[in-house]
Amino acid sequence: MRVAVAVAVSLLLLLGGRAEADKRIRLRLGTLAIDGSRYMTDILALGREIAARTDGAVHLDWVTGGQLGDETAMAELVQRGKLDGGGFSEVGLAALAPEMAVWRYPGLFQDYGEVDRATAALDATVRGWFDRRDVVFAMWADLGFAHVFARRPFATLREALVRATPWLSRPLDGKLTAEIAGGTAQAWAMPPLYMLAIGATQGHAKQMTALRYRYVVGGLVFARAAWARLTAEQQAAVAAVCRAWQPRLRSGWREAGLGTLASGRRDARCRRRRARGVRRGNVGESPRHAPASLGLDDRGHRAKARRARRTAMASPPGDVPRRRAALVAAALANPPHALEPRLSPAAGAVASRYLAVGTPRSLGLIAADGAIDAAADSLAAHRVWFQPRDVRCVGDGLAARTGGREVGLAEALACDIVCVHAPIAIAAAQLRRGTHVNVLAPATLDDELRAIAVLADTARVARMAAGLEDGRQLDELTLYVA
Repeated sequence: MRVAVAVAVSLLLLLGGRAEADKRIRLRLGTLAIDGSRYMTDILALGREIAARTDGAVHLDWVTGGQLGDETAMAELVQRGKLDGGGFSEVGLAALAPEMAVWRYPGLFQDYGEVDRATAALDATVRGWFDRRDVVFAMWADLGFAHVFARRPFATLREALVRATPWLSRPLDGKLTAEIAGGTAQAWAMPPLYMLAIGATQGHAKQMTALRYRYVVGGLVFARAAWARLTAEQQAAVAAVCRAWQPRLRSGWREAGLGTLASGRRDARCRRRRARGVRRGNVGESPRHAPASLGLDDRGHRAKARRARRTAMASPPGDVPRRRAALVAAALANPPHALEPRLSPAAGAVASRYLAVGTPRSLGLIAADGAIDAAADSLAAHRVWFQPRDVRCVGDGLAARTGGREVGLAEALACDIVCVHAPIAIAAAQLRRGTHVNVLAPATLDDELRAIAVLADTARVARMAAGLEDGRQLDELTLYVA
């Protein structure tokens, strides 16, 4: 009898334990980050916090080190329902929401302050892009600013950029990683902390520039189907943890990235002190864990070197145009794919930043049927840099969508900045001096307008963003034609 009771109790406990285990939800996520890296240490801590906040009901199971393929392959698994989500860089995010490819442009941001303003302004828009693809964008992440790395020592920034030309415009995908690991890539652009995190590129770089070539965005996403497995309370708890941890992770990774740079500089200085006859402030060979930074080849002019490093420039003031010219030449040697219509709102905002005069207070949005979403995206993108007080709208439902006011075509064209998402005809007489127009649809420009306006295409705006050209001229009409 006692044996029977004991067996019955054991069965009840076993069944109870299985029932408790059945209530647990395990989300299988993929990442390229390797075990033991700073990224994985923090991501696992985030997962433990989520488990604690959901009373052990939600667990994040990470498949690390690219075991499921590169980010494009993992994004495809998410879309097919074979993977519950992942921690992705720009490559995986753009594979899920192609609009995210706009973050890849060099010179888009100069510092983290600009990055924070951009992500805050575009947060709702970006979440909407993923939501339309049945993906939940849970939180922003920082991979940091990409610096140019080289396999062999170099003496000047120009030399590094020329050497990196075939690989500068490449996305951070598996092909680039394979070419770095295989020795094909001679120089490339990548965030320092990211290089350490993915592992495959470690030990291949001997030097690194101090130039912030471009910003690399990241994020945590979940498949909509996987997210739906959570109760409303669990979803709220996970979202709350992500909101709380987002600034902590971004701040920590930024500091770690700066620490990597500082460590490289210290090691380089020590080697230069030991190596007599080597030009001060020029280059230094790096240890495997921290590539050295490229300072200024000042040939002994320490004051110039200190000023250059403080301004994150590797040249004295007189050499800045030459350095920027080298950067643009390298960046445009292998330009990104032709601008797609879905990227035009962001491209228009970048053009406005370099072509608009003064502090624009009014923004005109002109949209045809079917382009209302694109016009709304233009407003969101412009708010990264501008705070227009008067938003004038031409288009059915556009004013209600953006919170602007409905006006006629003439009043919209009289704004400081005008974004045209409709195939209309534009004459010089309709515009006032100082207006900037983003022509983001097949509009017709009259001969007088073409004669008096400063016209810029995407390549020219890229040169302006890098400082090769000055696009701002007072009392002029400027047009960006996508």
